[in-house]
Amino acid sequence: MVDLENYMIQGEPDQRERGYIWHTAIGLQLADGLKTSDYLIATANKNINGDITLYEARKLVDDYYRARPAFAEDKTRIEEADKVSARIASILAEKTFSFSPVEYIAIHRSLFEGIYDFAGEIRDYNITKSEWALNGETVFYASAQSILSTLDYDFQREREFSYQVQQIRKNPHGTARQMAEQIGLSESTIKRVLATLKAAGLIIRVGSDKTGYWIAVD
Repeated sequence: MVDLENYMIQGEPDQRERGYIWHTAIGLQLADGLKTSDYLIATANKNINGDITLYEARKLVDDYYRARPAFAEDKTRIEEADKVSARIASILAEKTFSFSPVEYIAIHRSLFEGIYDFAGEIRDYNITKSEWALNGETVFYASAQSILSTLDYDFQREREFSYQVQQIRKNPHGTARQMAEQIGLSESTIKRVLATLKAAGLIIRVGSDKTGYWIAVD
């Protein structure tokens, strides 16, 4: 992804933004052990340069594989990597996201529709999966019976963290009690979230607990 990285460093503002979007989309495929094609990279470069829109880029990728049905048997899953990269880029460019299980499921359907029959569906069976990044070990997946409740919990935690960082940026001198009143959570919850964000390096406390202030790390 050398060309994309160059855009992120040396390109015009619009090119840098589009370069970052494609770099993220393709990088997510690499994290799953999938590699995109040279055609996808060339198409991404056309979009970054402003020669085509994201909609046109996505259509070009779809048409490319529609004319090459033999790729459906490709064991390296290049077609999947290309299509999903283009779809992720489209979603990231929209800059809208609501923290809810419904939105999460809708995104899953948008990314994998036409690739997997189960796109946008909640599985009703338990799974394990060998992960190359873990040397063949599996991660722990939620049981089929608890998926929705797990999603609700995770998104609630994410909302707490997101709102907390926003409040710190607005009022870095705010106390836990003030933040609790503004966000609508208990003071103990706010203190727990602050401790978690601090431990993760997302916020920094400057000065004492009484007279100091918070800094949100960009």
